[in-house]
Amino acid sequence: MARRRLRVGELGEVRVRQLGPRSYRAYVNVRCRDDQLRQVQADGESVEKARAAVRIAAKRRAGVIEDGIGPQTKLSKVIDLWIDGKLEAGEIAVQTAETYRADARAMSGDKGGIADMRLEDCTAEIVQTWLKDVSTSRPGLAKRFKVIVRGAFALADERGANLDRPDPVGQVRLTRSKRTAPRAATLDDLQAIRRRIAAWQASEDRTSRGGRPRWQHTGHALDIMLATGCRIGELLALTWDDVDLTSTPPTVTVSGTIIRLEGTKAEGGGLVRQPTPKTASGYRTVALPRFAVDALMALKVNAPRSDQNLVFVNAVGGPIDPHNWRRRWREIRGDEYAWITPHTFRRTVATLVDREVDVESAAAVLGHSGTAVTKKHYVERASVAPDMSLVLDQLGPRDVSTG
Repeated sequence: MARRRLRVGELGEVRVRQLGPRSYRAYVNVRCRDDQLRQVQADGESVEKARAAVRIAAKRRAGVIEDGIGPQTKLSKVIDLWIDGKLEAGEIAVQTAETYRADARAMSGDKGGIADMRLEDCTAEIVQTWLKDVSTSRPGLAKRFKVIVRGAFALADERGANLDRPDPVGQVRLTRSKRTAPRAATLDDLQAIRRRIAAWQASEDRTSRGGRPRWQHTGHALDIMLATGCRIGELLALTWDDVDLTSTPPTVTVSGTIIRLEGTKAEGGGLVRQPTPKTASGYRTVALPRFAVDALMALKVNAPRSDQNLVFVNAVGGPIDPHNWRRRWREIRGDEYAWITPHTFRRTVATLVDREVDVESAAAVLGHSGTAVTKKHYVERASVAPDMSLVLDQLGPRDVSTG
């Protein structure tokens, strides 16, 4: 069957090849405004950055990035241009761009969204009603939708869409997520979890052919999370180049995260190691306690082959999917400890450091740029107030005798 003809501005399959260490080149065919099909290439220091660069370069070569946006332009196209512009300007990371693109797909008409509507049809009533409906069941997603749609309409105004009306998003008030107070695991909780991990690792995986032994490094992963406060994606992205067991004290540098990109493996998509953490402040070096050094030594002795030199790898030496890790974790924790997630360990680290040192140190360990998020979402409030008895003693009765 003949291959479908690309429309003007539409990209073909992105291909990526490695030029050298931290150097990749991406290629893609694009239909230009003169109806010619041209190949465009762009380089990047990682697969995902090369893919992002070639996407933007191809649209510019096709002459569609600077196209005017009018009332009949579909919202989905404007969202796409808005994401490309934010990425090109360095205002968002590749990981964030991929999240926005996934969100944009979730806004499509077949899922009850508004992305396939023309700008002129996106009235304030329609947009705000839709956002409110989404927020009743998925408030976090609705909040991201609001950011994306507002950004797209701002771009449309900037490009002269001439919609002749205010921003349809306006001051819409969404249903807020129900916030629960941060809860850290106690020492008893951690001991119970370690016993569950040991029991799980000692059992055979009955879902696998032949009852293969289960993955034996869950306990080591727990120790490193408790020692560093790293996110699950950061944990699975650790390489042996990030580990320095000879320094005093031994350290680990959190330098990347595992993300999933669109496309096939041949296109540079799938599960990849992003060579930067979730945020700029997430890049950090953490001194390791003794138990984490022991865990890394045990891992080093039995380290399997990995082309990326990863500390934690799957059965074929590639990165572990965070979704698979969470599924495995749900098996281990059971219903009794359903409240303990990988993020619980970050809260546990933050709470202990805050109580023993201060919240600034807790924020630094977690890779936060300030203390506001740490205080609000990670530090468990002490159930016992600090001893202020000497301070409060000033409020007691005084000797009022006149002598």
